[in-house]
Amino acid sequence: MIGMFAAGLALMLGAPPQSSDTTLSVERGAELRVETRAGHVTVDTWKRDAVRVRSDRPMGDVDVHYGGGNVRVEPEGADASGRRDFRITVPEWMNVHLESQAADVTVDGAGGEVIVESTQGNIHVRGGERFVRLSTVSGEIEVTNARARVRAETVSGSVVLRDVTGDVSAETVNGGLTLDTVDSDNVKASTVNGSVSFRGPIHPSGYYHLSSHNGPVGVYVNGPPDATISVTAFNSTFDTDFPLKLTGTSDGRHMTFEAGSGSARVELESFNGPVVLGRVGGPRDRR
Repeated sequence: MIGMFAAGLALMLGAPPQSSDTTLSVERGAELRVETRAGHVTVDTWKRDAVRVRSDRPMGDVDVHYGGGNVRVEPEGADASGRRDFRITVPEWMNVHLESQAADVTVDGAGGEVIVESTQGNIHVRGGERFVRLSTVSGEIEVTNARARVRAETVSGSVVLRDVTGDVSAETVNGGLTLDTVDSDNVKASTVNGSVSFRGPIHPSGYYHLSSHNGPVGVYVNGPPDATISVTAFNSTFDTDFPLKLTGTSDGRHMTFEAGSGSARVELESFNGPVVLGRVGGPRDRR
């Protein structure tokens, strides 16, 4: 009787619901799949072949099951469309797939593929191998320490990639793109309103395309690249820290240069904003 009175009193006082904590053993090769609407999802790793799911809601409001090679985490209950906060710990090797409408997502220390699709929310990923694909309509994206092919897309928000090795594709409409310490021979980065900057080596066989409609575009390297450099600067200027050979012009807006053997392809475009090919730490480096 006293217990019932206490539970009823807690309910009337608006006490937070009981949290949940469950751990499932998994076989190597299993994948994590999370579907939620709003809140915050944090995924970290450990060395155990097990998945631990902690939530701010009781187990009756959270569906966690393992079958068909997947661990699935989904909200349940009458208010399944409401906010849920999850903290999930997975094996270092596990692939991570998350879908949300309005959740902030953090993935820390991933050793497998990472795929996050969101309508609204920030996405932060440290780690990732083979393939990292992140997309949100409204929110910022940050990736660090990835050894993977990275694709990052947002409409309203910035994209920051640091210490990434692998092919890179980064896009936004309203926001800047920062590619810092990126080792790749295939880079595509474009925005409409914002700056674009790349710091990393230019590989002789590589392809690098950076563009902004309203904002500066800069590539910063340690020394003169072996590249054919195409610059399109409509209402802007082009500056460089390196000796380049001019090989072609068109209407004073499109210029082609050659440096070294000219083997790599570098394409830099801006409608309103300066275009720079500079030395890391040099006078034109905007860091």
